[in-house]
Amino acid sequence: MEQTLRQAREAVAGGRVRSILTASCSESTGLEGASRITLDGGQVMIEEQSRDGTRRTFEGSLTEDEARALVEGAIEGRIWEARSTDPSGYPDEPRPRIRVAIDGRVLADVEGWRHELRNNEGYEAARDVLDRIAWRVSGRANAQ
Repeated sequence: MEQTLRQAREAVAGGRVRSILTASCSESTGLEGASRITLDGGQVMIEEQSRDGTRRTFEGSLTEDEARALVEGAIEGRIWEARSTDPSGYPDEPRPRIRVAIDGRVLADVEGWRHELRNNEGYEAARDVLDRIAWRVSGRANAQ
């Protein structure tokens, strides 16, 4: 883990996170449907499926600032320490999974109930950045 953290910090300091970052976040519920955002080498893909089965896909590019914010937030908040201990969760609660890797080295791969993961600052920081990217790429940010 120390080597991965060192490499991530060096990438952030050198302004080259965007090209070596891979990340994904997926979650689904019976009420809302499913969504997945994938970041890979500066590209963004968002896949959504509504409860009625309608699928939508959005594609765009990732900025260096977004990549840096994601990695810095994950590191500062120690995302790799996020844990889910509740085996059942709340009724129809999403069970998100976030994976972040720098140049193939996994910084975090966490899955759990949203109410538990929210207790981890790294999860919250990463989730916030991913949500902002999704809003921008999907065009929803312009619709507000």
